[in-house]
Amino acid sequence: MNMCKKILINGLIASGVFANTPHVSGIDITGYTVTKEFIIRREIQHPLDAPLDSVLVVKDRNRIDNLGIFAGVEWQTKSQLDGSVRIEFSVTESWPRIVPTPYPDYDEKLGWSYGMLLVIRNFQGRNQNLVIGGQAGARDLYGVFFSDPWITGDHVSLSVNAGKAYYAHTFRNYDISATSLKMKLGRYFGYQHKVSAGFELEKKSFLGISDTLDLSYIAPEFNYSYDTRDIYLSPTKGVRMNQNLFTMIDFGDGGNRAFWFQSYSMYRSLIGGQKSLVLAMNASGRISIGDRKEVYQVYIGTSSTIRGWRPATRDLFISGDQKYRFGHHWFATSFELRQILIPKFITRWKTEFGLAVVGFLDVGFASDGLSSLLDQKPMLGTGAGVRINWPWVGMFRLDYGLGFYGGEQIDSYLNFAVGQKF
Repeated sequence: MNMCKKILINGLIASGVFANTPHVSGIDITGYTVTKEFIIRREIQHPLDAPLDSVLVVKDRNRIDNLGIFAGVEWQTKSQLDGSVRIEFSVTESWPRIVPTPYPDYDEKLGWSYGMLLVIRNFQGRNQNLVIGGQAGARDLYGVFFSDPWITGDHVSLSVNAGKAYYAHTFRNYDISATSLKMKLGRYFGYQHKVSAGFELEKKSFLGISDTLDLSYIAPEFNYSYDTRDIYLSPTKGVRMNQNLFTMIDFGDGGNRAFWFQSYSMYRSLIGGQKSLVLAMNASGRISIGDRKEVYQVYIGTSSTIRGWRPATRDLFISGDQKYRFGHHWFATSFELRQILIPKFITRWKTEFGLAVVGFLDVGFASDGLSSLLDQKPMLGTGAGVRINWPWVGMFRLDYGLGFYGGEQIDSYLNFAVGQKF
């Protein structure tokens, strides 16, 4: 077949396809009352006066949903007399949007705190978040936080927070007092690449029985992420890579240090549809660079590293029974099977609800020396959990796991957290 015939056949095929595909003459948005229309419309990329492409429409729907301010986002087409169609996106704004309330705050490393909180989501209808609060208990804290994911230009974001906190070090014999101011600017390049940079000014004191360590420093921070997930809260496909470099430049004699955090995640749908079954995998870790003071040593065996282990305590650290949990460096990998039982839906109170079950396996290592990180026996955590879609927080996570080391079961624990592990 010569080239002319190929061009003719391809042209006939294309003309036949487009002849049966209606053109899009307009795009409408309904259901919003507080949100400014341009906040939604700037996420829509389907062109006008072009053939309807349902793949592009679904991507637009997902981008609107990923804003995190709507309990639900649906789309449909409406036929017009001239044979074209109009795309209609229908959104349901999350409720409650303004929450002035007493609230309990649980940190698995510290325990329970109680306080007052004012949260304004979608502030001014511009997808901004404003949080003012204070609490007392396991952690005494007060502060203010503001964020805008698109404050100017093309996806240029801003976040600012300031506050003061006082709490006990989780496993060393120190109490910590910290006052900080943090600011960060970010920008998307397309919808898959995001770069952000900022700094934190902090004064931190580690108050011991016999000595006190005072640090005052500026902490420049750089973050890069590559993200192809379809839906951020419960991905069914895509990958996400995140690189974060957090540095600390001390104004005095406290020493300089940096922490390099890495995370790589992949998601694949094994069974599609509303009750999808998804395989999710993640590898993540922290590398400590420069001055490594003992107060910056961390441990694994948490809801964000290896599940099924109780939080480390001062008594556990002093006993030396689980030295393999502590170190300046750590690495962990996780595998999850996520099965949706009740797809997320909007209740009559205009709040979201959904339910999923998860089976998981976590494997990890911790060490003070980077070269010896993988030379020891791995910590394991395996079990099952539930994910509950919930207004305001997005998702509650409960995971019950068994902790193993050296072929023996050492621990068991119910981890509670907000959002997916990865």
